[in-house]
Amino acid sequence: MKEEILTEAQRCLTIKDGISEKKIIDLVALSENHYPDELIQILCDLYYEKHLFISGLLEQDNNSIMLDMGIGAMFRLSQAIRLIKDSRKEDIDEQFEQRTAASG
Repeated sequence: MKEEILTEAQRCLTIKDGISEKKIIDLVALSENHYPDELIQILCDLYYEKHLFISGLLEQDNNSIMLDMGIGAMFRLSQAIRLIKDSRKEDIDEQFEQRTAASG
């Protein structure tokens, strides 16, 4: 995966409060041991876990700050997933074009 895509996806997954930064998940560390498709699956699994967490909160207290934080995390995860998926599609398209140009 291209480093700029990884950096952009990590920006989506980093929450800044003016004083500090908090990573929802560290993609750089994960990318050292996982392929891009595995990263996407990990992010999708985390997205689903957040969904379940939010569903549980809605049943208990729909005014909770945790609800807002969970929804924000889900949005950030969806943006990172979209970036990586789009990048994977572009990589596959490039490989296809290179193969057809080499054979043609």
